[in-house]
Amino acid sequence: MFKGWQRKKSRNVIERNGKVNIKPINSKPAFKGKIYILVGTQTWSSGTWFAVAFKDNELGQIIGQNCASNSFRYGHTYNIGFEDIGFSLISSFKIWKRAFPGAKNEKFIRPHNYIHYSLDDIRNQNDPVFNYVISKI
Repeated sequence: MFKGWQRKKSRNVIERNGKVNIKPINSKPAFKGKIYILVGTQTWSSGTWFAVAFKDNELGQIIGQNCASNSFRYGHTYNIGFEDIGFSLISSFKIWKRAFPGAKNEKFIRPHNYIHYSLDDIRNQNDPVFNYVISKI
């Protein structure tokens, strides 16, 4: 063990000079197959950000429809109060944009494989995304 290092309760957590470093216990890849994620009009918030990281880092294929929320995020809000009329609002003053080259033109996450739903699919409780994924397995 290196001088200045102290082990914590877990074998993979080490603290040095007040900083905690976490290293994998097993560095071998746990999975070697293809990775797919499913997105659609019900994919919001953290799910959209996961899809952003997944797509920008080319980790696999995105299947489905466009995510419901956009791929840019707003944060650090001001609470603006109008006490005279008893009204207040919250407004963002910062924006986080995607760093991936060319991503500035992609406001919404577009899947690699866009799967169209029809009205008949909904009526017949047919899930084209599920059927596509099963055909790939």
